This record gives sequence, structure tokens and C-alpha cells, in this order.
Amino acid sequence: MPEEFVESLKEQPSHYLIYGSGGTRKSTLVATFPKPMIVHHTDPFSKDNPYLRKGRVTDFKKTPDGILYREVYSNKNPDKLLIRIEYFHDTDPDCPTGFEMWEHQIATTDFSQYKTWAIDSYTSLEALARLKANSLPHKNEDGWFVPNEARKMLERYMRHVFFGVYINLVLIAHVTRERVQSDTNESMISNVYAPAAIGQFKEDLTRIFPETYVTRVVKKDGEHKIILQTEISSKYSACTQIPAPNNVELTADFGYKDLWKNFKG
Repeated sequence: MPEEFVESLKEQPSHYLIYGSGGTRKSTLVATFPKPMIVHHTDPFSKDNPYLRKGRVTDFKKTPDGILYREVYSNKNPDKLLIRIEYFHDTDPDCPTGFEMWEHQIATTDFSQYKTWAIDSYTSLEALARLKANSLPHKNEDGWFVPNEARKMLERYMRHVFFGVYINLVLIAHVTRERVQSDTNESMISNVYAPAAIGQFKEDLTRIFPETYVTRVVKKDGEHKIILQTEISSKYSACTQIPAPNNVELTADFGYKDLWKNFKG
């Protein structure tokens, strides 16, 4: 392949699922992705600190539609927007609006002005969808209406809308442990770890995203270190097309460009 073709493919936009336990530098890694970046933040306040540390931060503002946001500008160039963080929360669970506002913002945002769109996190976004589903008229006889409706709401984006997004799309999720039964369903044979999501969707998410990484803690040389896993193992679902380096220490200095260092076209 001619060198100029390879270079044109390097660091091309892709879709990433990054999941793991709290405190394993998922957001810290995502904050290094190409700018300008838009972040849809559904986690609690202060969990946005990795993005805020990237430059000069504005005060909170509101869009004409009432969506709370902040912006982060370059320290070197005061007019250069690096990150826009939009917040989606439901402070009144009895009258949820968070998921609808998130949908509205997707429909009205020109994503072509950004190089990266991050959703931080899927886990909290699912909570917004559940609140929205619970507010719909239903009979809660079997307990499955809310999770099923929430899954349908989320699938619309994960399986359809997101497919056409041609910028870096990063979905951050937390991790859960699943029990795997033997073929005869008599005994548990293993524990596997997957993104914390509704039912079968936890497996589907790892199939949808071409770059699926897990952040985890291991004990190495007598110390606990955070590892970035990018390839599948017996315990974790992961995959990479780049290919991103596997089982590397996720230090505070590790960033987006390090994911691409093995790329050969």
C-alpha cells in the first residue's frame, strides 16, 4: 500500500466502547481524544474533572432549550474551543426529562464541527432511559416493561443512529460480572466481565463497537496498576481493529495517539 494511503488511514475516526470499574482512568483516556470534542455527561458532577483539566473552563451556561453546559478553551489560544460538556440529569425522578433532552440535543447538534463525541457514561444514560420508560403508561405486572422499553430506546441509537456518525464516537461504561452456566445448566463454570447494561444488551454492545477496551486493575511487581486490555480473553470481551496495544499500563500520560502506535495500514 502506498505510504500516502496508509497515512490517510492513520487515526481515522472510529467508534470506541471503553468499560471498566470506577477510578480506572476511562475518562482520563477519553479526554486525550482529538479536539474539538463534545461530551454528553450523564454521570454526577465532578466526574467531569478529566475534561475540565484540559484548559480554561467557563462558568455554567444554558442553551435556549435549557441544557446546562460548560466549555473548555485552550490555555495557549483563548479563542480555541477544546471541549464542550453538556449535562443531562434527572433531578426530579417523578418528572423525568433527561433522556428526552438528550435525544433533542442529538437531533439539533451539528456534529461535523467536532472530531470526537463522548458519552460519559452509558451506565447513567441507561438510568435516564429507565426513568423515562417508567413514566410511560404501563402495568407493572411482570416487572419487564421498564427494562424492555429502556432497551428499545437505547437500541435505536446504538444500532442505528450511531452507525452513521463519522467522527470519533466514544461510549464509556461501567463493568458487571456475569455468571456463565455449563451446557447442562447444572453448575456455574466461570465468571466473565461485561459492560453493565440491560440483559442481552451487555453482550451486544461489545459486538457493535469495532474498538472495545476494558480498563482493569492488576497486581504487578507488588503494586496495583491499571491495565488497558484491547483483546479478548477468557474473562473480558475486547477487540481492536487498529490494533491498539494490549495489556499496557494505563498511566496518566497514556493517550489517544498511543492507541495508534501499532497501526500499519
